[in-house]
Amino acid sequence: MNVKDSMTAAAPLNQGGKVDSGKDKLDAYLDRINNLPPTPSLIIKLLALLKQPSPDIEEVVKLVKRDPALTTEVIKLCNSSYFRGEQLIAEVSEATARLGFSEVYRVIMMVSATRTISLANVESVLEVEALCRHAIATAVAAGVIAKAVAENPDSAFIAGLLHDVGKIALASAQGVRYQALAREIKIQGGSLSQAEKKNFGFDHSEVGSRLLERWDLPPEVVLAVRYHHNLTGAADSGRLTATVVLANMLAKEEEKKSAGDPGTVDDIAQAISILSLAPGPLSAVMEEVHEALKRDAGLLKAAPGKSRPTQ
Repeated sequence: MNVKDSMTAAAPLNQGGKVDSGKDKLDAYLDRINNLPPTPSLIIKLLALLKQPSPDIEEVVKLVKRDPALTTEVIKLCNSSYFRGEQLIAEVSEATARLGFSEVYRVIMMVSATRTISLANVESVLEVEALCRHAIATAVAAGVIAKAVAENPDSAFIAGLLHDVGKIALASAQGVRYQALAREIKIQGGSLSQAEKKNFGFDHSEVGSRLLERWDLPPEVVLAVRYHHNLTGAADSGRLTATVVLANMLAKEEEKKSAGDPGTVDDIAQAISILSLAPGPLSAVMEEVHEALKRDAGLLKAAPGKSRPTQ
């Protein structure tokens, strides 16, 4: 276990000896973890560019060129069967011009999130590659759904990518205890989130959302991650959260597995209701998600963690 004081991890004390609550309790728990997921610096830099009225594509090119792994992924996407032109591209500037800002944005986000999720000390506890693949699939699905229901696709994409980052923090903190709990839920069924809360004091959505908040990610993204297993509590962030809930389910369906928390029937029904998706539009969205995931199937196949350039 990597928690500095495992005996008090579930109920951390402040200096006065009283049990903290809310964010203080979460922060005390996170501060006791020796190895936390790294701050996704690329995402933060890109979000700063997105806030500008007209994002400077040259700044994006500079951002990509500073990172060899990111350069490789952008060029690989540009030369994929979906985007390939008459000639293969070898330069980032040419690749960026062909792909456009939105596609380069997606690649940067996926590479950065994969690094954040691929924490080395949890690879023996969690199936990190599977978690990364699911994060990317959920992000792709969330972006498609968001466009269909007039939500912000950028926020949906980020929330989809990072919705399970709390699992990495919990796995780092609890080690084999988390592995055993996840295995038990996989075999016996039930809610992983509820089991996490019962055993550790927090579930991965609470831990993940607090990490995102500490990283200064947009509030709507933080809230979508916080409530992606508690849609009823989402309030003002309900539509974006519902987008992530539905994306999570569709990604699980594509992966043909139900391990973890794909969402209950009630969760899915509530998400569809919040997004006002009638059967016809819902079927169209599901087909579009399927096509988008097929298009991106070849991206980021390398095992995470084998190449981690400085962000």
